[in-house]
Amino acid sequence: MREDPEFETNVEAQQGAFDITSIEPRSERWHQLTQLAVGVGAVWLGHETASWASDPAKPSVRLWTLAVVLFGVVQVGRAVSRFILSVSSRQARIFRCRHLAACGVCLLAVVVALISFLLARGPLRGVLSHGSITGGDIADVGFVIGAGFCLVGAITAFIAAFEHFRLERAWQYPRFPFPLG
Repeated sequence: MREDPEFETNVEAQQGAFDITSIEPRSERWHQLTQLAVGVGAVWLGHETASWASDPAKPSVRLWTLAVVLFGVVQVGRAVSRFILSVSSRQARIFRCRHLAACGVCLLAVVVALISFLLARGPLRGVLSHGSITGGDIADVGFVIGAGFCLVGAITAFIAAFEHFRLERAWQYPRFPFPLG
């Protein structure tokens, strides 16, 4: 049986232009959002752990607060880093401007929520009253670090959204008109 050269499959040539296996699944965004929510919840739980204790300066309270806040900050950092890696992936989506802007707005909303919750409580209030670092101070630092991670992710998303907006705009208005006829 003779094979027709027109229908030969060249696997190496097909993988150069577009690799379909590298398309990001839709569930990846939900995983990132869930991981971000778990991280923010753990940082908040760390503050609650410190505030429930009768003496927030006890070493055991500081250790438990540090463990919970550290877990939360790591989860927030992992969620933001996974998001930044998916922003740089060209295979994720074709028209991504609105999607990236929405992710940036979501991360910016998390930053505003973390900072406003921190400022409403009065940060570093325990240092002046106890004379040492308390569990609440550890939680305050966790809020600041988590907000910093989310702010970096939001800025990255807005820069990428602006870049993709310019690219999509260039597709909408081609430089050379198509020939009529």
